[in-house]
Amino acid sequence: MAGHGVVLAGKLVNSMAGLPVPLVVNRLVLVLSDALDELPPERAVELVARSICDAWCRGGDEDPEACMDECMAAETARLAKLLEGAGSRG
Repeated sequence: MAGHGVVLAGKLVNSMAGLPVPLVVNRLVLVLSDALDELPPERAVELVARSICDAWCRGGDEDPEACMDECMAAETARLAKLLEGAGSRG
């Protein structure tokens, strides 16, 4: 059975069918931002890093597991530093 996030995300995307792409992207960014704000900062950083790295490592010639390990370490550090610089608080 799908988790509630998958069900609700699918409904949200389907409800925006036919809208201009910039409007859809803007709405998705707002929803994602609110959802990430509900997580502890460390968990939000991990989730975003994993998504970035999965997209980056999926299509490469490199070993996907090694790519993910290296990318996760780098992205997690980069995103944590970004939050520190932005003065983000959980």
